[in-house]
Formats: sequence, C-alpha cells, structure tokens
Amino acid sequence: MDIYRLRCLGPFNVSYSFNLRENTSAKINEKTMRYPFKLTHTLSGSGNVKLSDKWAFTFQGSYDFDAKKIAQTTCNITRDLHCWSMTCSLSPFGTYRSYNFTIRANSSMLQDLKWEQRSSASSNIKWY
Repeated sequence: MDIYRLRCLGPFNVSYSFNLRENTSAKINEKTMRYPFKLTHTLSGSGNVKLSDKWAFTFQGSYDFDAKKIAQTTCNITRDLHCWSMTCSLSPFGTYRSYNFTIRANSSMLQDLKWEQRSSASSNIKWY
C-alpha cells in the first residue's frame, strides 16, 4: 500500500544561532551605564513530509541551551477531504501550549463554512 510509503520528503532545516545581548537581569555597570553582555544560543529545526497525496505533516521547534529545555514547538497535520480540508495544529511544548482543529470547505464561495475547536494558549501562562 502506498499510504505507508513516504512519497515526498520536503526540506528539513536545522540551524544553530547565537546571540550577544545585554543581560538586563544582572547588575548594571555604573561607570559605563551598561549591562554586561550575555551569549545565548539555540538549536532549531523544521521540516515537512507529504505522507500521500492527501496527507501532509509539518513541524517546527527549537531547543534553548540557556534554559535547558525545548522551546516553542508546533506540529501541523493536514488532510484533503476532496471538497473539505481538515487541519490539526498542536503546540505541545513551551509557554504557549495549545491545539487547534479545523474542518472547512475548500470552495471560496463557502469559505465561512467551517467547524473549529481550539484551546486558549493564554490560559497556560504562569504570572507568578
């Protein structure tokens, strides 16, 4: 069966970035009136896989070396249902964890015809 074979592997991207910025959480140098500098670095990755003509999977995520944890990550699954399309977006890690599930009509005349179920990302924030 073709559904179990990966027909099209999209581009997979991996990047490493580092940033030199002022560390505003440290004590300010009163002679120069500047904060000390801090080096931050992150490893990021993204990609997409087309599982069949009707199924697609995309993802994007990163790892924060300073916080020593997985940062904001997003996964999307899309299914073409002929006249309809189904999309499921999931952010399982990071501050803004959420999900969104949508089924909508493909016709531009019926673009307002949809069913959507979502969580609120703002309810995951801890302010204290």
